[in-house]
Amino acid sequence: MKKHFFIVSFLICAFATKGISAEMPDSGELQARATQGDMRDQFSYALYLVENDPAGFDKAMPWFIRADASGDAVCEYVVAQLLIVNDEGVLPALPWLKKSAAHGFFPAMNHLGELYSKKYSGIETNYVEAERWFRIASDGGYAPADYNLGKMYLEGLGVPKDIDKAILLLQRSGSKGVSLLRMKGLIKLY
Repeated sequence: MKKHFFIVSFLICAFATKGISAEMPDSGELQARATQGDMRDQFSYALYLVENDPAGFDKAMPWFIRADASGDAVCEYVVAQLLIVNDEGVLPALPWLKKSAAHGFFPAMNHLGELYSKKYSGIETNYVEAERWFRIASDGGYAPADYNLGKMYLEGLGVPKDIDKAILLLQRSGSKGVSLLRMKGLIKLY
């Protein structure tokens, strides 16, 4: 149930950024519109399935994949998240995250950085790759990437340990809304 709440919440937020309403017409009308090929209707129908059908994850995935034919970064990220939270694992999600990141979606870049900076089943820790993805997203103004890059500098993981640079990045992430509770966890380390 926790996974279901997470993914539905994420999808509603993703759709809101795309101008897609979480308020849906009935399923028959929505499915008919989705079969016409419009990416927004396919996204909306997939959301409807996830929210209202016990087998919604499995039924929604083909609609997200259809919607992705347009190369939409948010759609690619949603597919990756569905794979991860539906216990498919990180490896099947990796190509989707990479596609989304290549299309410029900062949350996907940050997620890739997190995967490469920690040990996950089937993914080797690669701090150079983690730093690259965090840096691109951080340079784009994405606060969680500022935090993660700052943490790398604070701990000297894959980059030279640089407390001043770490503090600058962590302050920048805090000014953009990264939780002070996360920051307190780092302060306890040092």
